[in-house]
Amino acid sequence: MKKSILSIARFISRMIPDKLYLKIIFRHRLKRKLNLKNPKYFNDKIQWLKLFKVKEEYSIYTDKYLVRTYVENTIGSEYLNEIYGVYDNAFSINDKDIPYNYIIKLTHGSDFNIVKKDGSLNNQERKKVNRWKNKKFHYKNREMVYKNIKPKILIERLIEDSKYNQIIDYKIHCFHGKPHIIQTNYEFDGKPSRNIYDLKWNKIDVVWSYENKQLKIEKPKKLNKMLELATKLSSPFIYSRIDFYYINDKIIFGEITFFPASGTVLIKPVDYEEYLGSLIKLDLLKGKEN
Repeated sequence: MKKSILSIARFISRMIPDKLYLKIIFRHRLKRKLNLKNPKYFNDKIQWLKLFKVKEEYSIYTDKYLVRTYVENTIGSEYLNEIYGVYDNAFSINDKDIPYNYIIKLTHGSDFNIVKKDGSLNNQERKKVNRWKNKKFHYKNREMVYKNIKPKILIERLIEDSKYNQIIDYKIHCFHGKPHIIQTNYEFDGKPSRNIYDLKWNKIDVVWSYENKQLKIEKPKKLNKMLELATKLSSPFIYSRIDFYYINDKIIFGEITFFPASGTVLIKPVDYEEYLGSLIKLDLLKGKEN
C-alpha cells in the first residue's frame, strides 16, 4: 500500500512543469523563494542554468562512462581510474572476472554506488543494482543532463587511501573555466563533513551543507596540477565542479557536476553564497534562454 502511494505521488509529480516543480523543492529545502527573474545567489543561478542552459546535450559529460572519452581527449587517460567491466544487467556480473575490491556505479545518476571488499555480489545487491538501472533519475530534481543517458553498470577499481583511513574527495568549483574554491568531502566522527579552501589552500570559514570540521587535510603536493587539469576540463562550461581523488601523489578523475546538490546547497553565511553567485555571469547569456 505504501509503495503504491509513493508510486502515485511520483507519477503526479512528473506532471508538474519543471519551473514550478523546482520552485516547490527549492522553497522546501532552502526555506526561501527561488528567484529566476533576477537571480544573484549561487543556488538560484544553478537553477537558472538547469532550466535554460545546461540541458540534454550535456549528458556526455555527466554519463560516468562516456565522460571518460572527454577526459582522455582533454587531459589524458593517465588520470582515469581503472575499469573492470561495463554491464547491462547485474546478474551478468561474474565475480570471478573481477578483483577482490571494487565499486559498482550506475552511469545515469548520483548515489547509485555499492562498495565491495569481499569480492562477492549477492542476489539482493544484484536486484538493487537492476532497480537503480531502471530509475528515471532526471525526474527527481529535473536535471535533464541525465535524461538521454543510456544506463549502464560500471565496475571500477576501489580507490583506498591509508593516509586518512578514508577517501578524501577534492571538488574544484570552476566559474567560466576558472577554478575559484576547493571543497573536500570526508567523514569526521562518522558524520559527513566538508572543508572549503581557496586556491592557496587557506581554509574558508563557510558551511557547505555539512559542518566544517577540524580534520587537518594537508595541501596536496600536486594541487597546482590539479587546478590546471580542472581549468582544462571546465573550459567549455559556465559553471562546473570538477572532482578528483589524490592518492599516493597520483591524481585520479572522479566526475563532472553541473548542479551541486541539485542547486539546493545550504551555504552559510549567506553573503558567501551571494559572492559565489556573482561569479556566474548570466548577463553573458541574455537572449539565449530558449
